[in-house]
Amino acid sequence: MRGAGAGPGPRLGCIADDFTGATDLAGNLVRAGHRTILTVGPPDGGVADEGADAVVVALKTRTAPRAEAVAEALAAHRGLAGLGCTRFWFKYCSTFDSTPEGNIGPVTDALLDATGAPWTVACPAFPDNGRTVYQGHLFVGDRPLHETGMRHHPLTPMTDPDLVRVLAAQTRHRVGLLPHQVLRAGDAAVRARLDRLTAAGTRVVVTDVLGNEDFAPLLRATAHLPLLTGGSGLALALPPPRSGADGAYGFDRAGGAGRTGGSDGTGGVGGAGRTGGVGRAGGAGGADGDLRGDGVGAGTKVDAAATATTTAAAAAATATTTAAAAAATATTTAAAAAAAAAAADGTYAVGAGRGSVARTYAAGAGGDSAGAERAGRIEVAAGPGAVLAGSVSDTTLAQTAYAREALPHRKLPVAVLLADPARTVAEAVAWARSNAGPRPVLLYSADDRAEVQDAQRRFGTAESAAAVERAMAACARGLLDAGTGRLVVAGGETSGAVATALGIRRFRIGPAIAPGVPWTAARYRGRTVNLALKSGNFGAEDFFVTAWNAL
Repeated sequence: MRGAGAGPGPRLGCIADDFTGATDLAGNLVRAGHRTILTVGPPDGGVADEGADAVVVALKTRTAPRAEAVAEALAAHRGLAGLGCTRFWFKYCSTFDSTPEGNIGPVTDALLDATGAPWTVACPAFPDNGRTVYQGHLFVGDRPLHETGMRHHPLTPMTDPDLVRVLAAQTRHRVGLLPHQVLRAGDAAVRARLDRLTAAGTRVVVTDVLGNEDFAPLLRATAHLPLLTGGSGLALALPPPRSGADGAYGFDRAGGAGRTGGSDGTGGVGGAGRTGGVGRAGGAGGADGDLRGDGVGAGTKVDAAATATTTAAAAAATATTTAAAAAATATTTAAAAAAAAAAADGTYAVGAGRGSVARTYAAGAGGDSAGAERAGRIEVAAGPGAVLAGSVSDTTLAQTAYAREALPHRKLPVAVLLADPARTVAEAVAWARSNAGPRPVLLYSADDRAEVQDAQRRFGTAESAAAVERAMAACARGLLDAGTGRLVVAGGETSGAVATALGIRRFRIGPAIAPGVPWTAARYRGRTVNLALKSGNFGAEDFFVTAWNAL
């Protein structure tokens, strides 16, 4: 293995708490022009010789016991440091999937110690996917987090959108806020606020972000830090690693601060003019007053009166989102019919509805499209395709409903999976083989929310989820053994189960299908296969039908 500072090799080492989060971040790194390798578990020394600029380690620790999550994150950090990485990124979900007893805080604490970082940021925002943070409150589209489908998540139900409060309950360190009005006031104001927070003992700073343009000043302010934490959105603002600015954003071999460059995107950090994307969820309107003071101590509750107007202000800041979304989806029914007709003759043309976003995003909208294309070249596998929808998020349920109008499909109900899992899987694989052709096949577990809740009541939430994960993993293995070459897998836990069952340890990251979802290439039993591991909450309604266009 290379030591730090020993010649070319990956400089950025990333640790993701689940598999879809890992591909999410890796895809955005590729889109920003970084050649990226994804490994399952800590990397081995061979990764350093593959010419990667960044390495992303996929773990399955989001819902693991705290001690286990911390130990695995530290093992990943040691492996990445051994490759020569000098900067590190702890990746968690843009919806901050966790609980008051969750792992985001403890793992952040451990990595602060391991990297020697004096402090770090918590930046889950991903505006291209509608995840924004205002006054420390997380929004999905125009709704605060606790009013979305995430409140129904079977493992990490999110009932509080206040990230300062959520994180303060998990970490032993003081938590503070970098509000939007300061972020937009210029670099000097940002530095002054951060200096004040850290001087008061704050070591984790939650950052407001309403659009991609907010990432550049944040990166300039944190260029000297060896550790960042958050979602994948921040990666879109990184300059290409071979742009000639070796010190950009702190990516220098000595681990120093790097150049700060100009605010117009020239030299050093820059990049403010290339962070575009598909669009931003909401504007910067509303009263940006700092309602938090300088920070919140570990375990301290935030004064409710101090944040009483936050939700209303943030809602005002994103007031046009609902109308925009309605306009964007007005042609869904027609698009479904068109997709079905196209699928019938083996083509997967992007429809007139939201699927058009996938093609735009894959082309690198607003970014370095040439660099992204170079970084995202992968081998395309032969053989038919299949969709394994293990997630029962509202987004995936809608995608499944759409796909049933266009693709051959078969349901694997939880009750049947628990009664006779081996037979159910064998019959599903045999059915998929008999229906293999120009159209991908769809295997899924539930039609709607009522069916999901009924299974959870009858069999228990954890056992229902585990039964689906086991079945989808077994189906993936059976399908690939039967000649399937491309899989779309929906759901973080399902994706982890599939990758583990297949024994795949390394993925090459390819082109983006949609924000946060790239295709990958891997080796399985001596041949190349393509997998798209999708968060249950990501992707347009027609994702399962149009994902194949990006290859």
